[in-house]
Amino acid sequence: MVTPWRSFIKGHMESMIACDFFTKSILSPFGNKVGYVLAFIHLGSRKVFVSPATEHPNEEWMLQQSRNIKMWPEEQGIDLRFLIHDHDEIFTKAFNKTFKREGGKGKRAG
Repeated sequence: MVTPWRSFIKGHMESMIACDFFTKSILSPFGNKVGYVLAFIHLGSRKVFVSPATEHPNEEWMLQQSRNIKMWPEEQGIDLRFLIHDHDEIFTKAFNKTFKREGGKGKRAG
């Protein structure tokens, strides 16, 4: 039997974190720049972790954020089992694999 998405989320809110990007326009002496920030939210408590901003969210930066986020749930007492995100291509297999090594699972929403 396949569990509907809504039921799955409801049943795993205490062990699930969702993530997505937001951007911020940054005025600098060299003109306007775009800063990319990766935000994580624990669905059960609504606690938020925000990555440092970058102008270039490449795979190396994403892998560093995946390592950083693994420390945050431990500090907050969150048993991270699922990380969900959208289909943005920046969420590479290597990003998801970081969580699988520790027993967590990267899931694409939708």
